[in-house]
Amino acid sequence: MQTKVIRHKTMPVERERCQQLALDIKIPYGLAVILCQRGLTDPGTASAFLNPQLADLPSPFLMKDMDDAVDLIIQAYTEQWKVLIHGDYDVDGISGTALLSVFFKNLNVNAICYQPDRLTEGYGLQKSFIDKHRPSDNDRALLITVDCGISANDEVEFARERGYHVIITDHHQPPEKLPAADAIVNPQQNDCSFPYKELAGVGVAFFLAMGVRNRMVERGLINRDKAPNLKELLCFVALGTVADVMPVTGTNRILVKAGLEVISTRSTPWAWALCDRAGIKEGAVTTEDISFRLAPRINAPGRLGKPEISFQFLTCSDTVSAMELVDKLE
Repeated sequence: MQTKVIRHKTMPVERERCQQLALDIKIPYGLAVILCQRGLTDPGTASAFLNPQLADLPSPFLMKDMDDAVDLIIQAYTEQWKVLIHGDYDVDGISGTALLSVFFKNLNVNAICYQPDRLTEGYGLQKSFIDKHRPSDNDRALLITVDCGISANDEVEFARERGYHVIITDHHQPPEKLPAADAIVNPQQNDCSFPYKELAGVGVAFFLAMGVRNRMVERGLINRDKAPNLKELLCFVALGTVADVMPVTGTNRILVKAGLEVISTRSTPWAWALCDRAGIKEGAVTTEDISFRLAPRINAPGRLGKPEISFQFLTCSDTVSAMELVDKLE
C-alpha cells in the first residue's frame, strides 16, 4: 500500500504520521499537519512547543562563567560596591538594562545605568562612562554590560585599569580574542554548555538575574518569599527578544510566552501606558503587537540619540510618569 503524502512547499509529511500525532497529544488534525511540516513530529517535542512551561527552563549555571558572575555580584551586594550597567541603545539592550536595574532595585541596590548616544557615541562600551564613574582608591565597583561588550577588548582593559571588576553579558558571536573580563556570559561561546544558543541580550541578562536570585536564596542572603519575582521581569524579555527578531523556539518560546502573559496584565505602568497609546485597549498582547506597535515606540528615542527616555519609561514606577514619557516616545 502506497503511503499518502501531504505536500508542503518546504517539507512533505506523511498523512499517517500527522494522524498519529493528533491522536497522541489530542489536537486537531490540521494543527498536527502544521507541526509535522515544521519537523515537530515527536509527541513530547510537539507538546512542549504548544505548551511552553517555565519549569522547563534550563539552569542558568549551564552557561559558561555564570558561577563566577553570580559570585562576583553577590560579593558586590554584600560589600556594597558601586554597580554600573552599560547596555546597548536598541530595544534589546534597553530592555535588558531595565531588567537588571529593576532586579537590583528589588535587592535595594541602585545601579547606575547607561546606554550610549547612537549619533555621537555609536555602538558599544563607552570609555567616557567608565571614566566618569571610576571608583576611588578605597572603593570597588562592578561594571556589567548588556547586549554588548563581547568585542570590547580595549574598553574592558580600560575599565580594569581604573579599578572595575567587569562582567560581560552578550549574545553576539564572540571574536577569536575575548576581553579580559572577570566573567563572560554568552551562550554563543564554543565551550558554553547552555543548551540554547539563540537568546537575545535581554534573555542572557534574565538568566544572570535568575542565577543571582537562586544562589542568594540558597545561601540565606534573602528570604525566598521576599526574593525578586523573576516572572515579573519576563515582560522585558518578551519585549527585547521579539524586537531583536530572535527565533521564538525552545527556551525563547518559554520566555516569550510567559512575558506576553505579564505584559497582557498591564500590571506595570509602562505596559499599561504603552498598550493604551498603541491602541491595544484590552485583551492579550501578541508577538505581532510587540513587533509592529510596541517595540517601534521603544526603539525610536534610541534612533534619535535619546535612549535614556525609553529606559526611564521602562523603569518608571507610577502611571503619571508613564503617561508623560509615553508622550515623548510617541
